[in-house]
Amino acid sequence: MGFGYNYHHQALNVNPYVRLDYFHGEIDSYTETGAVGLNLAVDEQNYDSLQSLLGIQLSYVFNQSFGVIIPQFSVGWHHEFLNKSRAINARYVADFNNNVLTAYTDNPDRDYATLGFGASSVFEGGLQVFLNYQALLGYSNVNSNGFTGGVRFEF
Repeated sequence: MGFGYNYHHQALNVNPYVRLDYFHGEIDSYTETGAVGLNLAVDEQNYDSLQSLLGIQLSYVFNQSFGVIIPQFSVGWHHEFLNKSRAINARYVADFNNNVLTAYTDNPDRDYATLGFGASSVFEGGLQVFLNYQALLGYSNVNSNGFTGGVRFEF
């Protein structure tokens, strides 16, 4: 669920927004095959995540003789409320004593940011082009950089 507000002042657009996302995930139990004597039976896993996002997007419209260019910039702060380290329990299928092996996941980062910038253009004759970049910042052991681009033509 999210809310935002678009503020326009001449060619400048300022869009502050807030969002709240909930996710419940389940991974069914499963049994490995193909590793005679070393196959594991892994228990079911459940997890919940509740994240807030507070962000702002800025854009500016440049009218040119050949069309319109709109550069944009965005930054967002994410906070995780629920997700935490969880135990993953497994047993060797061939173990008649049924001893439990437990591995723990890392605690997720509670706070991290996203940063994005890009531009879109609309040219005479119906040609539209866009290119955007987004990076994840401050999330331990994760590097995420993404580019998206596209072209659309009316005919």
